Amino acid sequence: MDIGEHDSFSAAVNYLPIIISMATVNCTSKSPSWTDISTLASNYYRNITSLAVTSNRVKAELLSAIDEKIVYWIDEFILNMTNIRNLISGNSEEDRINLTELFDSAI
Repeated sequence: MDIGEHDSFSAAVNYLPIIISMATVNCTSKSPSWTDISTLASNYYRNITSLAVTSNRVKAELLSAIDEKIVYWIDEFILNMTNIRNLISGNSEEDRINLTELFDSAI
């Protein structure tokens, strides 16, 4: 594996999860209803948002690593989220089947 490939793979599995965690916290905690929403937060929420509280060292590493490699993985994540959103908002049986298959393929 060359260094560029290593950096891209590292961005995918080390930095993308932190960015997703931060985005989840920012998305939910900025709601005017956050006080009520937070009372419903389960372990699922705590698990995904725990990475948002990273050390300053990790944040510095993330900021220094921001380049086209992490942007590529963010774009891939956005494409996946858009696909999931479209399947969830679709009302057809095919959308439900495709969403189920998508969940099954993630296992």
